[in-house]
Amino acid sequence: MIYSMAVSCLSIAVALHLSVVFGLLCVPPSEGAITQLPPNTASQVLPCKFWNSTMLDCSARNLSSVPAELLPIATAVDLSANDIAQLTEHDFTNLPRLRYLNLSINVLLTIGNNTFRNLVTLQTLDLSQNNIESLNSNAFAGLLELEYLDLSKNSIISVPAEVFRDLGNLRQLSLFYNSMSVLPSDAFVPLRKVHTLDLSLNLLDLTDQ
Repeated sequence: MIYSMAVSCLSIAVALHLSVVFGLLCVPPSEGAITQLPPNTASQVLPCKFWNSTMLDCSARNLSSVPAELLPIATAVDLSANDIAQLTEHDFTNLPRLRYLNLSINVLLTIGNNTFRNLVTLQTLDLSQNNIESLNSNAFAGLLELEYLDLSKNSIISVPAEVFRDLGNLRQLSLFYNSMSVLPSDAFVPLRKVHTLDLSLNLLDLTDQ
């Protein structure tokens, strides 16, 4: 299969893995930085805990779903290293300030339509190291402020032609280490600001005709 890149402004980083970049926005401060929680909310965030009042750490808690009540003051939520297999659009309805969301190292199989549509301030989304095989065409609908998207180390076979249409502010996209053999010719057209696109370790033939 010969695939000709349609967007001249894209720079394909063949050997670059973006996991370090995606972690930069949510480096936890020193332990003990948990400060005051809003009144009557302690039970809502268990088994998670706060760092610096607005950064919620729910990583490695054996969670099988997103906690029912994530506090609206949160600007960063780490749900990595759990057993979450499914996401719904109702999981993230009350997070108007969220800028960073880490869902890496879970067992997600797909990303459904409108899952993140309420996260209008989100800038970084890490979905790496799951079992994702497919993305619905509206999987990233509403993520108008997103700048970093990590889909590396999944099992994605292909992406819908319009899946990135709302990501006009995206700067970095990693599809490293998936199972894609073909891509729609216009899949990356909406990504006007992307400067790093990693498609390495897929089954694509990027040879120009």
